[in-house]
Amino acid sequence: MFLDLFFLFGNLNNNDNLLTYPFRSLLLLTLLLIGLGEQLYPKLSIELFLNCAPVPFSWDGLLFYLEVLFSELLASSWFRAKYSSPWKNCPVAASKFWKFICLTATKMLDKFSLYVSSNCNLSMFWDPWFHGKTLADFGLSPLDSSDLAKDYIANQVWVLLALFPEWLGEMVKSIPILEQSVVSWDGSNHPGFKVFSMHYFSNIQPVSWFKYIWHKRNSLRFSSFAWMVVLGKLKTADVLIKRSISAKLECSFCNSSVETHNHLFFTCDYSLIFIGLLCCKLLISSISPLSCLSGKKISIFLVICCSVYYPWLERNCRNFSGSWDNPTSIANVIRNAIRFKVRNWKHYDKLKEKYPGLF
Repeated sequence: MFLDLFFLFGNLNNNDNLLTYPFRSLLLLTLLLIGLGEQLYPKLSIELFLNCAPVPFSWDGLLFYLEVLFSELLASSWFRAKYSSPWKNCPVAASKFWKFICLTATKMLDKFSLYVSSNCNLSMFWDPWFHGKTLADFGLSPLDSSDLAKDYIANQVWVLLALFPEWLGEMVKSIPILEQSVVSWDGSNHPGFKVFSMHYFSNIQPVSWFKYIWHKRNSLRFSSFAWMVVLGKLKTADVLIKRSISAKLECSFCNSSVETHNHLFFTCDYSLIFIGLLCCKLLISSISPLSCLSGKKISIFLVICCSVYYPWLERNCRNFSGSWDNPTSIANVIRNAIRFKVRNWKHYDKLKEKYPGLF
């Protein structure tokens, strides 16, 4: 897949930057919500990716590092000895990587739940295992900031020092001691990537059209271009000229109207001809995509996405290769692509019976 296939335009300001390569996971994150990949990618790259980190970093990455931090690994022992906890005040001389962990851990404090066990490596005073708070929040001055919670547990019972006020000691003793320590996110001990991504984008309102493009049987190639059409991000003549890029202004199909997203896919006579041919094969005038069965509905959505991809491909062939096909040929190409895509579907026989002209 060439980089140029996913070159999207955006406004040249701080709120809407250019996105040059939306890798698959980011593309799938934005599809359900608002689809503004060019806006979200810079934020995501700054907040969730660290150049000095060994792997791309995200909320699930933070959970992984916390689990490592509280484990018996040599690396976790080094982190605990040097920094005690990501919720402890971060030293000025700390590495960029550790500062990022501390910042993210503080920001996500209300999402984490830490549970104590008799052999856990939770910091006694700096980790928020006490009802989401740290004991340091109550003004305690630990004798040794590296004390672990397990140092205050004997035979599955809390053994507290005199430095604990009586009222606080009783509250600490009410914290259950489990057989095995747990780091959980929103009550789940094994959250998936979807949980973290939905939280990250929780402040963004979903769009109504995502299910027509990013349905469960979507083809990334076809849906990606349909997604860009909805957002007006394809490199049509009007978009190029607005950015002072020389381009042929006339539509490559009719050579009369200005080439825009709306004209190219919805009002050009060329597009209307092959869309009409597909509608006849689908009998789409007699059914409602929203009321038909799931398999039939998805097949119609797939046809719609293909009806964006192949005309755009034909437009590029005319502009850069000097070759061209008529609307009937494009309709047949779309038909073959749909047949190839759905031939292994569970309800293929029913679809073939329902739309014999298409399959």
